[in-house]
Amino acid sequence: MDEVLADGSVESGLSKPQYAIGEVADMTGISAYTLRYYDKCGFFPHLYRDKNQVRSFSDNDVSWLRLMDALRKSGLSIEGIQYFVRLSLANEVTRAEQFAILENQETVLEYQLAEIQESLKVLQQEKTARMPQVD
Repeated sequence: MDEVLADGSVESGLSKPQYAIGEVADMTGISAYTLRYYDKCGFFPHLYRDKNQVRSFSDNDVSWLRLMDALRKSGLSIEGIQYFVRLSLANEVTRAEQFAILENQETVLEYQLAEIQESLKVLQQEKTARMPQVD
């Protein structure tokens, strides 16, 4: 039987748990410590654990992780991400609110990017102005 995942997708035979936490850390560049922390925060409500409670990630889990990490890096708080996860578990009913959160975080990142680009431009101009003269 297929399982509905936190991201609203359906887990089928194509997305069975297959990656250990170390493999996911290597694949994503997110440390195993952070992965465990994200799990404790409830970011993976359907994460598979074997009888020894060892985590195992599917391709869907890895995709979901990338979204959670992007939300975190965009400045969304842990509580905000937990709220987003709860909305995602409700599926279609909260789709507009999920969209609004994603759109807001996208706007935050666009603003930060514009600020960084402006700072880079200023630094490049100063570097050029201060470049040693070669005789």
